[in-house]
Amino acid sequence: MANKRIILIHGLDSKPPKEDLFKFWKQCLKKNLELHDNYIIDDSILSMSYWANEIPNHLEDKNVDVVTTQQKIDEMLALRVQYGNNLHNNLSEIIGGFFKDKIVDLASMLTGALTLKDEILEGNLQEIKFYQNDQYIADKIRNQLEKEIIKAWDNDEEIAIISHSMGTFIAYDVLWRFSRKNVDKYKPYHNKKISLLMTMGSPLGETAVQNLLFGNHYKDDRKFPSNVECWYNFSALGDIVSHDSTLGDDFQNEMKGNSLLETCKDYINLQNIYRGSNDKINPHKSYGYLVQPKLAEKLLEFLNG
Repeated sequence: MANKRIILIHGLDSKPPKEDLFKFWKQCLKKNLELHDNYIIDDSILSMSYWANEIPNHLEDKNVDVVTTQQKIDEMLALRVQYGNNLHNNLSEIIGGFFKDKIVDLASMLTGALTLKDEILEGNLQEIKFYQNDQYIADKIRNQLEKEIIKAWDNDEEIAIISHSMGTFIAYDVLWRFSRKNVDKYKPYHNKKISLLMTMGSPLGETAVQNLLFGNHYKDDRKFPSNVECWYNFSALGDIVSHDSTLGDDFQNEMKGNSLLETCKDYINLQNIYRGSNDKINPHKSYGYLVQPKLAEKLLEFLNG
């Protein structure tokens, strides 16, 4: 079995310090894999691309916020244990039974999404403006992920990238540069591929975001990265950031048709059971995506391959 490497890249908004965020992501992912198939993952194959501190004036969460987040994650994981792998995967299952089990009601979820909308969109605008308008900062953001990928490829490791929110288009741009950019930094890696790209709560379906991407000006298949073997996209019900929840019509179908992807699929209307400090459902939060059984199922295909 090839050496494996799972690289995690976070999304928008203020973040805990790297060591805390990495701990939270590992805790959620490890519990999901354990519950799904009794799989115990080795911590040494997990890495995080932490770019939040490249944003000017970014303030890390205070210790009290970190403690509260840990408490809310523990509550979420208790629900994940209680319901096992029976979290819904589509809207019919939600209506047919999930809400009847009282994890969350539809009104609560949609109300949570609406109250989060302005806050999330404001965060989008601030950080995306830096990414769009200041290439020095944008390069510093991308370099965090590039360093992790180079290290893994140089060690002959098979790579999976799990990305969330703004991290999904950072990952996309980084992969495009590795496969398409004809400069010394990327040339040695033109024929390298990553085995798996996972996007969670992604805004890549938005035209405004697509217009930011490096290859967008091409009219042929050069607009896409050529180094991704498998791409799974996950979108939760009520996640305003990924309200255009399918990426097949924007990327995956054409990439697969041009033999740039082997496997791809959108998983939409998923349940995100994370509740924030105000005890309201946050359908965009990375922690809720990381405990989705469908994500565990597809990641296990990579780990067991």
